[in-house]
Order: sequence, then C-alpha cells, then structure tokens
Amino acid sequence: MKVSGLSAQVDEAEAVSGMLQICGLSRPFRFTSMTINAMEPTPIIRLKCNSVPYRQGFIEVTPSIHDGHINIETWNIKPEASLDNVSWVDDRSVPDADVLANIELELTAGEAERLAGAILAAIKALD
Repeated sequence: MKVSGLSAQVDEAEAVSGMLQICGLSRPFRFTSMTINAMEPTPIIRLKCNSVPYRQGFIEVTPSIHDGHINIETWNIKPEASLDNVSWVDDRSVPDADVLANIELELTAGEAERLAGAILAAIKALD
C-alpha cells in the first residue's frame, strides 16, 4: 500500500484479498488499482478498470453527496488511450477528447445493497 498524506493507493492483491475474504468468494479477479481517499469525511473508492481495453475506464463511489444516497460515477475511456501509467482520470492524465462518456447515478442504500448483491452473485457465477 502506498500512502500519500491521507490518501492510500491499495495494491490489487491487498484490496482483492480483503474483499474476497469479506464476501466469502474464492475466484481471483483483477482490476488495475483502487484508491481510498481518507481526507474525505466518508471514504471515496476509486477504481481503474482496463482489463478489457475496449471497455476501459474508471469508477468512483462516494457516499453522501446527496443525503442518504451513494454516488456512483463512471468514465468510459477510448480504447486506444493508454491507461498504463494513469492512476486516476483528471485533466492532466486523461485528455477530455479521450473520455467517451461520464455518468453519475445516485443510489439509495437499498438500491446500493441490491447492486452489491447482484455484483457478488455475478462473481460467484464465474466460478
């Protein structure tokens, strides 16, 4: 784990190992990086996903932008854009021209729980 100020870059093995143990899953899966920003009052989770280049991008999960909701924001990045040396989408690392789409959704706690359950069920179905 790399720590810079109050932000921690969690390497893939640490993050995945912990999540799999919590969720009771055995199948290894891959994402490129996860950052947890502890400077926020509630942690922000950021993921870079580029294991399938034509569907590469970033996901950010932030609680309480709107009271009682969880914000999920995604960025879809052009397949030809290299994300190898990019840890997060921002103006310096990913030019606007490389961003194909940016979507934000606000989920209630119940909706977020159903989404989490669906993701866990999909992971188990891969076994």
